[in-house]
Amino acid sequence: IGARKIYVDGKPARDYKLPVGLFDVISIPETKEHFRVLMDRRGKFRLMRISKEEAKWKLVRIENKTVVKGGVTQLNLHDGRNLLLKKDARKTGDTLKIAIPEQKVLGAFELKEGNKAYLIGGSHIGQLGTVQEIEVTRSPKPNIVIFEDGFSTIKDYVFMVGTDVAQISLPEVDIQ
Repeated sequence: IGARKIYVDGKPARDYKLPVGLFDVISIPETKEHFRVLMDRRGKFRLMRISKEEAKWKLVRIENKTVVKGGVTQLNLHDGRNLLLKKDARKTGDTLKIAIPEQKVLGAFELKEGNKAYLIGGSHIGQLGTVQEIEVTRSPKPNIVIFEDGFSTIKDYVFMVGTDVAQISLPEVDIQ
């Protein structure tokens, strides 16, 4: 780390205390290794080896939106980043595919029926599923997302990762 040979999201890690979170990309150019941070079935972070092409982007979920000076929309993302967009075309809960380290938006995945989702909480943590239905509750209770596999979870635990096919590489065997 002191020699700046480890990169997190395309930028050299200067401090060993630099936090690493869900879907972050860790690269070691000297050994030509690239990893994505995922969650295992117990909720622990695990590193998944990925290709050099996949290491050029990451997925980020929109947590909040605000309108700043000049009518520009600011998107607050799950990893602490903020993006400014001229037009407001995205909803809270959607996922953006961004180039790292440039932070240029490459694509987006809506939280809607038929799209692929990765679960980041609850009893099905670390699983991939297809959204069947989104049950909106008009009460203080959280909205429920129902999956084709027959289980459901709250909306906060759902992270969209693709439309027909997941955009991220996932382990062949479930990470235990």
